[in-house]
Amino acid sequence: MYVAPTPFALLEGAANHRTLVLPKHVPVDGDFVKIDTLTRYYIDSMIVNYKFDLQSNELETGIAPNPNAGEIRIFNAYRLVGDSVSPIRLVDSPPERAKLEISQDRRNVNAPPQ
Repeated sequence: MYVAPTPFALLEGAANHRTLVLPKHVPVDGDFVKIDTLTRYYIDSMIVNYKFDLQSNELETGIAPNPNAGEIRIFNAYRLVGDSVSPIRLVDSPPERAKLEISQDRRNVNAPPQ
């Protein structure tokens, strides 16, 4: 079953720290200090659905063109004044990893791990 990534899977350096991530244009008050800037690049395709066959126990991933492909979105990361200012960063996810994850989603869900 697919589990949406949590901030801990998307960001390095966020564990054990209160971190607020907002689009760069969103203002914050003086209780926050900016610790980093994150840039997200939208890829060509995206997962749009899952189909699960209860008889064969197979999960199929539906892929479609990403209407936001090529866009860049910038976010600022903040922490409360007085908290750690240790940096964070987006976890690298090369296209090969995305292809591998999609392939694994399409395998028989009851098959033993390889």
